[in-house]
Amino acid sequence: MAPVQPFNVQSELGTTRRTVVNGVMRQETYPAAARLAPTIPAHLAFAFKHEIVHLEFLAILFNALDPVVLEDWICSEPTGAYARRSGFFFEWLTGKTLNVLDTPSGNYVSALDPGRYLVATRAENVQRWRVRDNLPGSREFCPIIVRSEAVQELEKYDCAKALHDLEREFGADVLLRSAVWLTVKESRASFAIEKEEGKIERVRRFAVAMEQRCGQDADPLSLQSLDALQRAILGPATRYGMCQSPVFVGHTSSYIDVVDYIGPHWEHTKHLLSGLQSSMRKTAGAARGDRVVRLRLHPPDGRWKRSDFALPCQ
Repeated sequence: MAPVQPFNVQSELGTTRRTVVNGVMRQETYPAAARLAPTIPAHLAFAFKHEIVHLEFLAILFNALDPVVLEDWICSEPTGAYARRSGFFFEWLTGKTLNVLDTPSGNYVSALDPGRYLVATRAENVQRWRVRDNLPGSREFCPIIVRSEAVQELEKYDCAKALHDLEREFGADVLLRSAVWLTVKESRASFAIEKEEGKIERVRRFAVAMEQRCGQDADPLSLQSLDALQRAILGPATRYGMCQSPVFVGHTSSYIDVVDYIGPHWEHTKHLLSGLQSSMRKTAGAARGDRVVRLRLHPPDGRWKRSDFALPCQ
C-alpha cells in the first residue's frame, strides 16, 4: 500500500555523503559503510534519528507488522530511546497494547523533537514508555509540521503589533470599510465557485455571518457552532447537519473533469473534527502571534453598528 502523503526525506546508499534539497524534499546519500542491518528495528531507529516522522507510513507498517518484532526489540533494549518511541507510536497509532513490561527507568524522551517539529504547547508524560507525548493532535488528526526556516519566521510574526500599526497608520474607519469590502468580495468569490453567485440573499447572509461570527465562538469547530453557522448562511432550508454525500474538489481541463481532492467519507467527519479540535487546543500559543486580537471599530457615518472584529492570528 503506497502512502498518500509523500516522503519528505529519501535516503539511499552511494559513493559519498551528500544532501540535495529540492523544495520541501530532501535526498540524503550515505556511503556504503552506513549500510543498515536488514531489520525493522534498525530501519526504524535510523528513520527516527535522521528522517521525518511519517505517521501514515508508521500506521500502515504497524498494522501489517507482527508485534513480536517490536516486543523482542523493546525487551532487548528496555531503556533505548528509539525502541521506547517505537512502542509508544505503535500503541498510539493502533490502539493495541504490546506484550512488554513498562519502561523501568531512564529519562523521558519527546515523541517529536521540539526543535524540528511543531509540537503541543503542553506535553503529557506517558509513564509506560517514559515518553513525553507532545504530538500536536490526536489519533484522529495529527499534522506533522517541520519547523523549517520559513515556518520559524512565521512563528515570530506578531499579529497584534501588525494590526496595531495598521490602525495607527490608516485609522479604524478605513480598516472597517476594508474589512467589509473584503468580506463581500470573499463571499461572492466563494459562491461563484459553488455556482451560486446569483443567490444574492445567500451571499448577503454569508457576508453578515462572517462579520458577526468570525472569531466569536469559543469552540468554532464544535458541531453546535458549525450548525449555527450553517443556519445563518443558508437561511430557510429543508435540512441542516452533516453532508452525507461524496465531496470532491476539481477543475475542468480541455473539457475533461479532473478531480484534485476527494473529501473523507462522512462517517469519518465527526472523528476528524474531534481530532482537529484537539490539535487546535494542543498547539494554542505555539507562536508569538497565536492569540485572538480584538479591534473595536467605529464607522464615521453611523451606518454600521458598533461591533468587535475578532481576528485569529496564527
